[in-house]
Parts: sequence; C-alpha cells; structure tokens
Amino acid sequence: MMRPTFPRSSVLVLGPNSVQSLVPSTIISQVESLLESHRLEDAYNLVDQRRKKLEETLHVDEDEVSLFERALSSQTNLV
Repeated sequence: MMRPTFPRSSVLVLGPNSVQSLVPSTIISQVESLLESHRLEDAYNLVDQRRKKLEETLHVDEDEVSLFERALSSQTNLV
C-alpha cells in the first residue's frame, strides 16, 4: 500500500496556538496562478522549462523502444 506523499518543509514557525510551515508550491499551482493573471507566455515558459529539465533526466531503454515499435507495427498491419 502506497503512503501519500506530502511536501517537506525545512521552515517551521511555532506560534502559541499553531504550527505553520513554508512549503514549496507545485508546478500546477504556479501555472494556475500565472493563467489566472493572464500571463500565458510565462505559464508556457515555466512548463516548457520543466519539460526540458525532465527530458534531461529521462533514460530511454533501446530494447523497450524496439519492442514498442514492433508491437505498434504489428497493430498497424492488422488494420
């Protein structure tokens, strides 16, 4: 069973009746905020920047690619 993932905070503020934390905002909340402010180009650039960062860390297994291509090819030959 997977446990939910919660954002981690390194800053806690203790008050007399509360505990607050400073957590990073998600990419989704950042993009939503930009879109609500009609900053479409900034939202696009943020998403594109994150996509490029993810692509840098992406590892493609050539065996899986060829297996996928063969499966796709066999499906198109059936049609």
